[in-house]
Amino acid sequence: MKKGFLDHVGGLKFTRKINKTDEFNIGVAAGKFGRPDWSLLTQGGNYRVDPRVHAQIGMSSLLSDNVRFLPNVSYQKILNSPASTFVLQGLIDYLYNEQKQIVLKGGLGYRSGAGIGDAVQVMLGADIKEIRVMLGYDINISPLAGASSSQGGFELAAQYIGRIYKRPNPDPIIFCPRF
Repeated sequence: MKKGFLDHVGGLKFTRKINKTDEFNIGVAAGKFGRPDWSLLTQGGNYRVDPRVHAQIGMSSLLSDNVRFLPNVSYQKILNSPASTFVLQGLIDYLYNEQKQIVLKGGLGYRSGAGIGDAVQVMLGADIKEIRVMLGYDINISPLAGASSSQGGFELAAQYIGRIYKRPNPDPIIFCPRF
């Protein structure tokens, strides 16, 4: 039995500095164009995953020496389906310790989906050097809340931000004094 599937995902993101402290970004991505089949069950239960597109726009604005505001709007559409999602989020970054590179994060979000509203999001996290950890909780506000007994869901994400530093290769300078 086949245990995995190939998934094709790609995207572009453009970031532009507005001034010395603020920046604007916009991006698009697409995935699942191989229309993979997957199943969590060993017997039947195959599910064809339709392609989807994602668009995002956001900014980062420094409010004070230690506080940064990051509003973000995103939209996801599953092709060949009426399903789409609109997300509006606002995060605050607080520079807790500059020497240890610790930034605390928190924010709220709103997600549409099933009708006018699907969930309210509460997010907490931290950046510690190159590692980002975020914990989110979705509070279900849609008419489908009865199916989950009005209980939301936790999400945990961890990310490592790797950097590749290139050594400069300067042109040699030949010093030849005149006598």
